[in-house]
Amino acid sequence: MAEPEDASSLERSIDMFHRAKAGDPSALNALLARYHPRLMAWASGRLPSKARHLMETTDIVQKALTGFLRNIETFEPRHDGAVLAYMRTVIYNEIKTAARTANRHPGGADPEDLDRGGKDGGGLSPLEMAISSNVVSRYEMALERISESERTGVILHVEFGYSWDQLAEVLGKSSPDAARMFVNRAKKKVAKEMGDVRP
Repeated sequence: MAEPEDASSLERSIDMFHRAKAGDPSALNALLARYHPRLMAWASGRLPSKARHLMETTDIVQKALTGFLRNIETFEPRHDGAVLAYMRTVIYNEIKTAARTANRHPGGADPEDLDRGGKDGGGLSPLEMAISSNVVSRYEMALERISESERTGVILHVEFGYSWDQLAEVLGKSSPDAARMFVNRAKKKVAKEMGDVRP
């Protein structure tokens, strides 16, 4: 996992986004350069092995970022961390699309992968993989049911390892303790929603 950025560099991401949205190619390049390695690390291993004969993780990230750029006009981040959280969501949606496409192609899955739990499955059985997939699906649905700030806080802390200091800066909280309380409340909401939603 890539190290989280320091608060001073995070502070400028939303400004870079707005300059990129206004047509500044250097701001766009800087923004993509900042987040690309982190997004690649996040996406690595999330593409189901049976979809890898159709597309690689690099292709998924590239396609998602291209989609993000096409829709840049419609995205309005409210705080700095929202840019990374949104890019991550776009990539997750591309992974889901690739998985659905692979499922529609007969012979896409390697039978040895099913026995081993997939190349990246860590030896999980097909049942364990199905349960894990169900949990991820419920988690993603739960994230959609909380506010953008809460979703950003959960994603940046849980998935990207941001510290309470960084989250206080990114989310505009008065202190690391305030950020911790905010994100912990958001995580409880996600847990409750996961219990309530069914994929």
